[in-house]
Amino acid sequence: MHYTNFFQLCGFQPDEVERERPRIERAFKILEFGPADIQIAEDRVRECFDISLVGIREMLRLFLRELISLVLAKQENKKVVYKDFMLHSQLGFALMHASKDVYVTTPEVLLGVTMGQIFDKWNSLLKIGEERGLLPGKAQCGATQAYLGALTKGIIPVPDLMIVGGYFCDQFPLAGELISRLFNIPAAFVDGVVDSDWAIYPNYNERMISYTGGKIGKAIKKFEDITGCIVTEEMKKQGRRDNARYWHAFQPLVDIVATSDPQAISQANITLSYWLYGVPMRDRESAIGAITTLLGEVEQRVKGGMGIVEKGAPKVYYGFHSLVDPRIVKAVESLGLSITTCHANWIPPDEWGTRTRTTFEERLAEGNCQRSTLASTFGIVDYLRKNCEHFKVDGMIEIFPYNCRCWVTSPLMARQYIKEKLGIPVLVIEGDQFDSRSYSAQQLRTRVETFAEMLKANRTLKSEAV
Repeated sequence: MHYTNFFQLCGFQPDEVERERPRIERAFKILEFGPADIQIAEDRVRECFDISLVGIREMLRLFLRELISLVLAKQENKKVVYKDFMLHSQLGFALMHASKDVYVTTPEVLLGVTMGQIFDKWNSLLKIGEERGLLPGKAQCGATQAYLGALTKGIIPVPDLMIVGGYFCDQFPLAGELISRLFNIPAAFVDGVVDSDWAIYPNYNERMISYTGGKIGKAIKKFEDITGCIVTEEMKKQGRRDNARYWHAFQPLVDIVATSDPQAISQANITLSYWLYGVPMRDRESAIGAITTLLGEVEQRVKGGMGIVEKGAPKVYYGFHSLVDPRIVKAVESLGLSITTCHANWIPPDEWGTRTRTTFEERLAEGNCQRSTLASTFGIVDYLRKNCEHFKVDGMIEIFPYNCRCWVTSPLMARQYIKEKLGIPVLVIEGDQFDSRSYSAQQLRTRVETFAEMLKANRTLKSEAV
């Protein structure tokens, strides 16, 4: 069959392809994938990811396997529940453990990686979502547009329940209400109280915890009512363990790439690892195993002095993961810049603190308050300082995400703050992690090129001064 070689390229064993062939073909019929689409996907995978690495192939395998499960979810499960990615992953993990008859996922992340990064079909979903009600030119989030587009096109099933986060992002609840009404989907909204004073971070308003914790509890109750499955305390503990185990596996990978000289692998591969966390697939062991395998492979590359840029290349912090187009981050690396980390994939040491609250729901809410990137605008700005300071970067490239109201508040403030605190150059450019139609890899490369030359010149001057 036309897809066999592609699946094996992405880590499937021949016997697994044969075993899964009926499911693959049913899913591909719904997705309307033919030989031309498979060729596009193979070309994208070869261009964007280092498929010589076993860990990367295993991640691609997990994403493809999960795409098939998503498309066939209503056929193969009694109930389907979608949780948006701005909500706590621990919640998705806990609900996932409730029953094998309930399929839980984060559709926009799964679709972004598969339909965007792999199959290059994301833009068609954006267009459908725009036509259905999330209009272009209105600063709409591409993730919600594609979500609506996929439901409208019928490539993902209409869920029995939507759990929508309003803690940090106001676009998901607004789009969620539209989607809920268009498709008659019951929805649970998890709101927050993000109204802290500017400089209160790292402290926080205690009512944020009790309020958001209460909303999480109500969402779990609605899940139980609709699915008929009870979410036990042990399931909640397992959800938190799933979360902790992944981050404890992922952080050493982030650190070794950030500190390697030359940079051992492209951040496009790390981005794939980052988004893997956001999908509450049942096979967490394989997800963690893929990260562990990749870490071992990177360690070998570092020992061998292998890298994707020249040794001694200027180091930069880069402001966003692209959910849909890994070529964007590779465009920065192609200019001879070493990207230490991308947005939110590194947790500062002072943010690994223990939780004081006792219930699952309030511990999740408390975790948000203790994470700088979710605490407040000043928290985000200070996170950037911590990141740049910790990895001793030569400069920072921050993205001004026009279509993302929760992240658009910080970049210009961060530019001034980082310059004052660390004295390093900062470039702020417009971009979009969910829509590369207006912010392509080539446009980004053109914007960053002069900045890259300046950082290289600065490095040369420093080395000559020494």
